[in-house]
Amino acid sequence: MKKFALAPVSLALALALTGCNSSENKQAEVKAEATQAEKVAVANPFFAPWGTPHETPDFAKIKNEHYVPAFEKAISEQKAEIAAIIANADAPTFGNTIEALEFSGNLLDNVAGVFYNLTSAETNDELKAIAKKVSPLLSAHSDDISLNADLFKRVDAVYQQKASLNLNTAQAKLLEDTYVGFVRSGAKLNQQEKEQIR
Repeated sequence: MKKFALAPVSLALALALTGCNSSENKQAEVKAEATQAEKVAVANPFFAPWGTPHETPDFAKIKNEHYVPAFEKAISEQKAEIAAIIANADAPTFGNTIEALEFSGNLLDNVAGVFYNLTSAETNDELKAIAKKVSPLLSAHSDDISLNADLFKRVDAVYQQKASLNLNTAQAKLLEDTYVGFVRSGAKLNQQEKEQIR
């Protein structure tokens, strides 16, 4: 009887150990993937100055695996910049709203500029796959900005006082383009209409 009583215990112990090993293997795989992602991020040439004449992109250092992490980080950075504009407790001004918005997303501009110029000149299947992955991210990010009601309130507040702001020609053009861009993108629509646009 003892012999048969011990068998299920041994079996249960073996299964538990197998489960532990499986769990440990899974954790090791996740850790290895995270370590690889960190290595790619550290080595990502988009995250440091180019150090080239006129800061032109250093194409020799840019690999295909750099693009997706660079796009993701760039989108995250601009989201934080937009959130800071909205959270600003000061009254909306040309400087803290329009200029701040214009100068947001520098990393995203750099990454997209390099990527889409490259894909238009010398594309391949891997670059096409990357484009297919990042296009919906960029589209959603653009909608998040142009359909953001709180951000548009600040832009509109500056636009409504444009006659009294004493802006130079370039500033007036930027204010006009920013306001019109929001309106044409659907900023004045109701929530249901905005969702349809999305």
